[in-house]
Amino acid sequence: MGAMVIDHERVDRNFPEGKGSMEMVCVYQVTGAVIAKAWFIFGEKRLA
Repeated sequence: MGAMVIDHERVDRNFPEGKGSMEMVCVYQVTGAVIAKAWFIFGEKRLA
């Protein structure tokens, strides 16, 4: 969307309680070829 990039991912990781995953939305504001700002929205963690 022009200078804004939106990325939706599922991240697998190790939590203190054990292995699991979570969804994450990342929003990047790009100026030239450089990320000028970034925002991250984390979903609920799901244990395996």
